[in-house]
Amino acid sequence: MSLIPTDPGVIKIEGIINMSMELLLSKCNELYLTLPCCHGENSNCSCSDCCQDGYYSTTDTYNCSKKLSYYTMNYGPAYASEIYHYLNKTNLLERQFDGTQINVLSLGCGFSPDAYGLEKYINDNDLNINFNYTGYDIEEEWDEIRENSNRNYETRNLLAGFSLENYDLIFMCKVFSTIKRNNSEDAIEFLNILKPEIDRMRTGSYLIFDDVNHREFGRDLFDNSIKSLFSKSSHYYFALDNAYTGNYVRIDNIDNVFTYSENLAVSPKPYVNKSVIFEYRK
Repeated sequence: MSLIPTDPGVIKIEGIINMSMELLLSKCNELYLTLPCCHGENSNCSCSDCCQDGYYSTTDTYNCSKKLSYYTMNYGPAYASEIYHYLNKTNLLERQFDGTQINVLSLGCGFSPDAYGLEKYINDNDLNINFNYTGYDIEEEWDEIRENSNRNYETRNLLAGFSLENYDLIFMCKVFSTIKRNNSEDAIEFLNILKPEIDRMRTGSYLIFDDVNHREFGRDLFDNSIKSLFSKSSHYYFALDNAYTGNYVRIDNIDNVFTYSENLAVSPKPYVNKSVIFEYRK
């Protein structure tokens, strides 16, 4: 495998531009420090408060680049580390996809934490795996946040439909809980769209659900609605204090695995969130 240096922090491997968490967070830091507050000059601007309000009380929106920059710096390494630790726990890639090129779809992709987790795990373990990545998200503002790479992104409302055909891995990272918090009826509509698409998934493909470990955020609703459509399902939780364990498999590794500048205006979380990861095999 040939390594061809390009821009600092970016490595080009066999024609594929690798994504860099450090560069992503540096870009977000610059945007965060220079973008004006979306609430106007006379307001007390707090992206932290906006994120907390969206999570616990108001509609959870992502239509402000300054807020997205804060969000990505704060949660980016943690969310991507969840995918990394899940892959390390299960060895899914080594068991099922060694020596192949796989097609990956991310529903509600945001800044693509799944792609960062996948890519780092593949590189750290020197796996002979490449992947084509497609991400769908309704919010156009993410285009300003994301790195320039050869990943394919499409602005798409998931409630308008999508196809799961011809993908090997399908990720849903923190998207179902957002849909449910914003409108519980939309969550049911989403499941009604998802279920016939699951029937069209190729045999041996996987749906990976990474979301909040709490019943009120849709964890059980999602699992109970779709698990019977798969040949096998496995359930994991991260071993954080007071995390709901159910009959799930414990993932002990919770630390952030990414490096980044110490001079960021927002300090990234040093460990994963209280999340579950449900793995469904077609």
